[in-house]
Amino acid sequence: MDIFPARMLAQQGIPAVLAVFNYQTNLEPLIRKLRAVGFQTICTYGELHEILSIPSVFWMGSRKNVQKNKKRILQAFHLLNDKKSRTVFCDHIGLRLRFESGSLARPSRGDQYAPSDLSFPNPRRFVDGGAFDGDTTRFFLRKKSALEAVAAFEPDLLNFRKLTRSLAFQKRNIQEIVLIPAGLGEKTASVRFLSGFGAGSRFIQGEGLQAPIVALDDVLPNFLPTLIKLDIEGFEPAALRGAKKLISSTRPDLAIS
Repeated sequence: MDIFPARMLAQQGIPAVLAVFNYQTNLEPLIRKLRAVGFQTICTYGELHEILSIPSVFWMGSRKNVQKNKKRILQAFHLLNDKKSRTVFCDHIGLRLRFESGSLARPSRGDQYAPSDLSFPNPRRFVDGGAFDGDTTRFFLRKKSALEAVAAFEPDLLNFRKLTRSLAFQKRNIQEIVLIPAGLGEKTASVRFLSGFGAGSRFIQGEGLQAPIVALDDVLPNFLPTLIKLDIEGFEPAALRGAKKLISSTRPDLAIS
């Protein structure tokens, strides 16, 4: 940062707007530097998103939504029994109220769908919703999990090609592999999709390519999963409704983003 022009702007009372939105970037050091230069008003991307009434994307939305759903949020909090989970939950609510990414603890990304303090059945019959390039299946294989069957869903065709190449080498390790180039939802349909963004590809409203979504109850009636993972950018509630019969009958573990 060129300090002199920045200090001139700060002295004029001009606010600083941080347009950085990257989950791997901690904004706190940059905010401290801006305050040291003299900026009194610093607007983060979360605040900008709220001020401009940009449609909700990922976790971002108006703070009014948190207040509006206060009762349901408290009900969700009381479903958690351990101190660590409750702390993480509260930190995320704080993020949505203050838009301060520094309030979150450093995440553990290596085992995000299978934390070491939880145990899953072995062998696993694994449903991977939002399979990306097969990274979660590879994670389980690295942990020496006895994966008996994998059913993977990925609507982004670029990601799907990587997925097929990745799991083509695992046929010796997995008895049954089902790969479906579709997303998951409450019912089988076609919706708009924003592709080409890697792990951030997602279904959207408005313009975009048409992509299929399917209900797990429609396509996997006899799969008998022991674990269902969903990381599908906001479509998780719809996908759970579309798997109601499957979940009720087989009682699998659920790893839901």
